Amino acid sequence: MAIAVMPVIFFLISLGLAFATGTSWGTFGILIPISVTILSGNYMMMSVCVGAILAGAVCGDHISPISDTTILSSAGAQCRHIDHVATQMPYALTVALCASVGYILSGITGNGYIGLAGAAISLLSNNVIFRLRNYFEEYKKERKNDMNGFVYDIPTRIYFGQDQLCHLGDELKKYGKKVLVAYGGGSIKKSGLYDKVMAQISAAGLYAAELPGIEPNPKIDSVRRGAELCKQENIDMVLAVGGGSTIDAAKFIAAGACADIDPWEFIKNRAPIERALPVITVLTIAATGSEMDNCGVISNPETNDKIGRGDYKLVPKASFLDPTVTYSVSAYQTACGAADIISHICEVYFNTEKDLYMLDGFMEVLFKTVIKYAPIAIAKPDDYEARANLMWASSWAINGFLDGGRTLAWSCHPMEHQLSAYYDITHGLGLAILPPRWMRHCLNDATAPRLARFARTVFSVDNALDDAEAANAGIERLSEFLFTTLGLKSTLSAIGIDQTHFDAMAEKACGAGGVIEGFVPLKKQDVLDIYRMSL
Repeated sequence: MAIAVMPVIFFLISLGLAFATGTSWGTFGILIPISVTILSGNYMMMSVCVGAILAGAVCGDHISPISDTTILSSAGAQCRHIDHVATQMPYALTVALCASVGYILSGITGNGYIGLAGAAISLLSNNVIFRLRNYFEEYKKERKNDMNGFVYDIPTRIYFGQDQLCHLGDELKKYGKKVLVAYGGGSIKKSGLYDKVMAQISAAGLYAAELPGIEPNPKIDSVRRGAELCKQENIDMVLAVGGGSTIDAAKFIAAGACADIDPWEFIKNRAPIERALPVITVLTIAATGSEMDNCGVISNPETNDKIGRGDYKLVPKASFLDPTVTYSVSAYQTACGAADIISHICEVYFNTEKDLYMLDGFMEVLFKTVIKYAPIAIAKPDDYEARANLMWASSWAINGFLDGGRTLAWSCHPMEHQLSAYYDITHGLGLAILPPRWMRHCLNDATAPRLARFARTVFSVDNALDDAEAANAGIERLSEFLFTTLGLKSTLSAIGIDQTHFDAMAEKACGAGGVIEGFVPLKKQDVLDIYRMSL
């Protein structure tokens, strides 16, 4: 048995010795006398072992970073020495593996010709495998250029415009007699919206239970309280009066009311949502688009988690969108809402998958709508046209229509969710600070054309600029809009965030798979780099 493994042992030792010393001739001089001495009585095995030493030494010499062979090769090719070594490795080691198979067979059979045949077959098999792999990779690239099919179904009835709230009572009556009214702070009472909503409920002859105090970045405790209240009062439907936080909470209250588990299980562990109470919304701010989608995001301060979950059963049955309701929204919240809308569009627009031309155009119009009307709404809060355009753009930015057949994951939202989870900042503010840095991090030869199209189409950047220049100019224009025109803080340090939790935040942002498979795949180090760029 010891003789049988001699060829492969001498091959591997000579390869390692030549790699370490950078000399094949030195390796010959050391190992050939040893092999001849050991195997002097077995001419066939001695011949095989000497051949193994010669082959291993030459292989090791050609991939050694200190070998004169590799040094002269990289110098002649005028490339970085380490790059030359790295490119040789896969080929040399593949052949070395095939040779090892041959030397093992030679040792077992005692016949060098059988070993030679085995090595040749192994090498041919590897060649076939690599060619098939390359073929399928090319095939996948070609398929990637095909548009994916999709199903689009959004069952939400929209009541859009001034005085549409008069239909609220009739809409609620479709789903039962008991309604839970969920809302945030006191703003809906100050504006008079609360009285209008309660009047509609009363006129429809419905019973109303109330759940006030839903927080920005809604907390799981509010969801738990709401679900329990629904069970105690035998509630038939949930009416969310507020912005995205109230609506998100209402969706999981509706699911929790129909299950005997902690609602956090729906979010953290993706427990199946078998059914949910009907959700109806009265929107008070243009931002998240939760009034017309199947998603919600809930925070758990105890674990520093902020997690999103979507399910078709959470789509609102009806939503009331009256732009005049948003007249009282502050300049700051209007700006944050605009940044939120832009981020939703960016998450879909910046994508390497081919999709419908009309969807790209639609998204570009949505970008332009927000860029045009957000400053107007800030300067003149009661401008109906500005408020109406922002409100409708918000809904269409995230109701699934823009997705088409695109399947790549969102990038900025997982990163921002960690900022909100750890620091409880306004969601839209985080989505203003991160995207420009994310774009710069993603900019490369492959992504430059898409970023350049954004710059030229949305911001009318000079067509004479090449793609990289145009992309950088577009990122600058977006930053100028978010931080100068809208007046939002431009860095994390400006809002009191330092690097203390970045490592944990980056790990959570990447999820269980360790990577965000978005416009450009982002691993933990990429996310850390983007956070640091945002300081």
